[in-house]
Amino acid sequence: MTMDETTRSAHESPQSDELPLTEEEQAAAWFLRSQQGRLSVADEAALQEWLAASPEHVTLWEQTQQTWEDCGSHAMLPELVLAREQALASVRRAQVKRWTLAGNSRGAVRLRAFAAVAAVCVLAVLLSLVVTHRGDVYVTGIGEQRTILLADDSRLTLDALTRVRVRYDDKVRAIDLLEGQAQFEVAKNKNRPFRVRAGDEVIEALGTSFTVEYIGDRIQVALLEGRVRVESHRSAAERLVERVIESPASGSADKPRVASRPATVLNPGDALRIDPSGDQVLNENVDVAAAVAWRQGKVIFQREPLRIAVERLNRYSRVQLKVADPTIEQWPVSGVFGASDAEAFAEALAEYFPIQSQHADDVIELRARR
Repeated sequence: MTMDETTRSAHESPQSDELPLTEEEQAAAWFLRSQQGRLSVADEAALQEWLAASPEHVTLWEQTQQTWEDCGSHAMLPELVLAREQALASVRRAQVKRWTLAGNSRGAVRLRAFAAVAAVCVLAVLLSLVVTHRGDVYVTGIGEQRTILLADDSRLTLDALTRVRVRYDDKVRAIDLLEGQAQFEVAKNKNRPFRVRAGDEVIEALGTSFTVEYIGDRIQVALLEGRVRVESHRSAAERLVERVIESPASGSADKPRVASRPATVLNPGDALRIDPSGDQVLNENVDVAAAVAWRQGKVIFQREPLRIAVERLNRYSRVQLKVADPTIEQWPVSGVFGASDAEAFAEALAEYFPIQSQHADDVIELRARR
């Protein structure tokens, strides 16, 4: 099926299983087709005919093109990378269904394919707004800490190798923890919730102090004072693409849906760990001093897998540790260590474990002792 056939179908009376594409969807379909490869002579003529049919078509085309270019200039923003991957993956899935199911409810499948194309551009519009209103971004380097006094007198302390984005408006105080670890000391304001987002998790607090660690897709929240609520929120990109693609026509009606996880309320002394799979472990009455030890230049491990311990320590030192032997990655490590002293950590491992270390430039490789 050529592009001009698709466009004409938007103007014809729909079949029983087919709905017409809106003008916005037509513009999205045309634009993405032009981005995917050179249009044929017939397609190019049909595109020019479509543009000449209405000034509105020209406006929609220009808006789509501008949005795409705006997003392209911010291509490395994490939310944009994620959304593009999700949307384009959905387009590919829809296009496969379109051809493999061509003989079965062809019009409905075709609609799903081009609705997915439209989703790409809708996502781009949403994300261009995020880019425009992305707020203030604060970053720390290896071994660096930084304290920021926010406009509402809340205090934000960043650990090493941490990136946050602060987005305040009249209704909400929003912080995106993009990577790393931070402590939040929140000024009370019942009319403006204070929310921290790390991955798919949103931590909401009023008048409280807590830490959030977001390293390697693992999230840990430790509450020092007050109360917080932790709730899972799928990204806007995921939800939008899911609404466009998942339908009886795309064959997903019988797929099991994952129920939303209930919100978890933390009390002082609670620590909540959320693994990349979404599994969570709530520990009560923990040593909260361990959660903020990094502010005094220390890290405290309590039976932490060696791989994770090394990953955390590497945030503080130019000398990098490397677990070069996969057989020791899960060995449990406990103790209090200087955050920036990789050599002392390697020496301690050699003393208490059958582990040997080898120095090469600014790297210390760790292996099981033979």
